[in-house]
Amino acid sequence: MRLARYGTPLSGHSGFTRGSLLAFAGWLVLAFASCADAGAPDGFVTDGGATAFDGSPVSPPNDREDPDFDAGACFDGLDNDADGTLDCAEAECGVRAECCVGSAECCSGATRLSTLTVECEDGPASACDSLEGLTLFGAPTIERTGLVPQGGAGHGGVVMHPSVDPRAGNLRVQARIEAPTTPCAECVDLAGIALVEAAPAPGARAVVWLGVVAVSSRGEAQVVASDEVVATFSLMAAAEYEIELRADGVATVSVGSESVALTELELPPSIQVIAYGRTQNRGAGVDAARLRGGEVFFEACDMPAALERDPTPRLPTVASGFTPRALGRATALMVEDRLLTVFADDGDLYQAMETRSGDLAGPADRNDRAVVPPEGIDDLFDPALVVEDGAVTLYFAGEHVSGVRRIFRSRREGDTFAAPEDVLAVDGGSVDGPTVFKSPAGPWRMIARVRRGAQTSLEQFEAIGGDTGAWRPLSVVRAPAAADLFAFDRDDVAQPAVVRSADGLYRLYYAGQRGTGWSIGLLVSQDGDAWRPLGAVLTPDGEGFDALQVRGPAPVLRTDRANALHLYYTASDGVSSAIGLAGPAGTLGE
Repeated sequence: MRLARYGTPLSGHSGFTRGSLLAFAGWLVLAFASCADAGAPDGFVTDGGATAFDGSPVSPPNDREDPDFDAGACFDGLDNDADGTLDCAEAECGVRAECCVGSAECCSGATRLSTLTVECEDGPASACDSLEGLTLFGAPTIERTGLVPQGGAGHGGVVMHPSVDPRAGNLRVQARIEAPTTPCAECVDLAGIALVEAAPAPGARAVVWLGVVAVSSRGEAQVVASDEVVATFSLMAAAEYEIELRADGVATVSVGSESVALTELELPPSIQVIAYGRTQNRGAGVDAARLRGGEVFFEACDMPAALERDPTPRLPTVASGFTPRALGRATALMVEDRLLTVFADDGDLYQAMETRSGDLAGPADRNDRAVVPPEGIDDLFDPALVVEDGAVTLYFAGEHVSGVRRIFRSRREGDTFAAPEDVLAVDGGSVDGPTVFKSPAGPWRMIARVRRGAQTSLEQFEAIGGDTGAWRPLSVVRAPAAADLFAFDRDDVAQPAVVRSADGLYRLYYAGQRGTGWSIGLLVSQDGDAWRPLGAVLTPDGEGFDALQVRGPAPVLRTDRANALHLYYTASDGVSSAIGLAGPAGTLGE
């Protein structure tokens, strides 16, 4: 393990064993030139312009003096001007809103999640009114207006915050700790703060993922990672203890003016913040290490891969009324605060509505198809719903008896869809997986998978003259990353789905294949032309209904749930298929 240390020389550290967590020394600084509107921190204007980190104005990306500026070069992974920097690290690229996505630098202002206030006379902590509502463990006490953990053979303390997703933002925990600086003989006396995956059971030790603790019995402050001591500081009688954990896996642990940095941490999906410690065998009248107070802050960032999965599929379910044979891609759309979905199964398309429990209820009769296949078309798949000129419209792919695939469109009339019309075919190949959206420039756009021979790519088309029944090719958006043996989309790209999120960015989810496995990746764009790849955001879980494959992304902005961006997806465990749901932590329930 390598650590970056500020203050005195590093001492007393051992291996950090949680995955491949630490790869280099030094505080990792990710410095973009600046960030644009999306998720902009305090001090950034949000009226279409932007400011650099030093407060100086910068030109918005669509108002540049250089007419030869190519926004697409910002996201190609190349050092196009040979200056040693590339993509979002370039000054003229870093101002684009896409560069704030997935960054721990461009985040909302910090929110105080909780405060630990000790304002009680000596006695049991359970009788302290200022701690009311917080979960205690190990019977801590109050001494000299400080919380003494006690704990006996296990740990004692208090849960400062019960659960937070560290992948979704930057977390900061602060505490004021006082501790005797003269080691006591044959005693145990320690108090600190920690991040744990679960608070300890009564009488048990806390398994510390990351923490810092004053150990007065040893005369030192210890940094603990993966339940091992990785660094030590000189103990002070009173000091501010702090843990800063960023969404990019970088942490700084501080005691007073000394600090140590840890990089490339493998973040768990959920952690709890605790104040904890042990106090045993003190002599009469001897002070114990104690916490005088603390606070927990969280700064939300736009981290698309910070997704919580519902462990139960949304289709099929016992109450769904539909038993699938071979589920394909689904699509979802909010219609007057109701969720409308269309899904593919065994070559046909079916409508489903969301039940009170959140399941998707398909038709009771398998013959009740959403659309009737056009003549000569054997199979329908890859549905995509969109509101087009005020009408709910369904795009989908159909396969001709010859094996050639084309794109069709059908308007919703009442609760049914009209007869479909043929809208797109490609010369010398097949096209499927359509997704349609209105571009900032005005024309409607379609992104679909095009297959020519053994080659596939996601390609963009534009409506001709505003008529979405006629399309012309524009550009290739994404091709398989064949040169990268480890890329999740090395062998194929398919099933694109665009949604415009609340920040105004277009998010293009798509399925990527490597070998027999499928995962879901993401590209983002503010103009529909230049797309920044962010890699895989949802991968097979290794167990459950999505153990082996996740594909068929269906993103939807839940206007009925604070504009939460939910992602339906098609999953497989190697035997059967299902439709699952993922979204930001805390947004999947009622």
